[in-house]
Amino acid sequence: MTLEAQILARGIPMRVSLRQAQETIAAALMPLRVAFENLGLDEALGRFLAEDVVIGHALPPFAASAMDGYAFRHGEMGSSMELRLIGESRAGKGFIGDWQPGACVRISTGAPIPDRCDTVVIQENTERERDCIRVTAAPAVGANVRPAGDECLAGSRLLARGERLTARKLALAATAGRAGLRGHSQPRGACVATGGELARAGTSHSGAPLYGRH
Repeated sequence: MTLEAQILARGIPMRVSLRQAQETIAAALMPLRVAFENLGLDEALGRFLAEDVVIGHALPPFAASAMDGYAFRHGEMGSSMELRLIGESRAGKGFIGDWQPGACVRISTGAPIPDRCDTVVIQENTERERDCIRVTAAPAVGANVRPAGDECLAGSRLLARGERLTARKLALAATAGRAGLRGHSQPRGACVATGGELARAGTSHSGAPLYGRH
């Protein structure tokens, strides 16, 4: 039995008005619910986010240096403008050691500020001779220090539900400590073509091939 015969046998009209077609399509789509799925960051590019992404920690999580230079306590620098180098604070590994008055620590951009320090002098404004650092242009107190939470505070929403995930937004999700995200499932569709004026590709309306096989 042909598809047309099956449709007629079920009492379904072959022709409907535009309004009837719209109502039929709407009735079929209304019960559908949007599905979600868990996505790894490596497979989420271009997908639509199905949840808010909130960061659980401040960013940066500690006071950090905004420049390469030397961290010190501003009130401990005397009139000689000289400081004694006692260690280093690097990105990923902060200074470990006992603090001494009048001391300084070599520091790189993004590295944590030692607890006793409140200022960073950039390396271009210093002269070094072994462990003696001479400051040639004194910075203001607090200079070149990014406080904890300078970029965002704990509990901040980094991404909102419904956003399309770009490379930058995936990087933000990774910053929040997320290894995966909840995304909208991709829609699936099908195209159904009917009508006596249609024929399979490569055949005539009678079903005979238009060209021989090669």
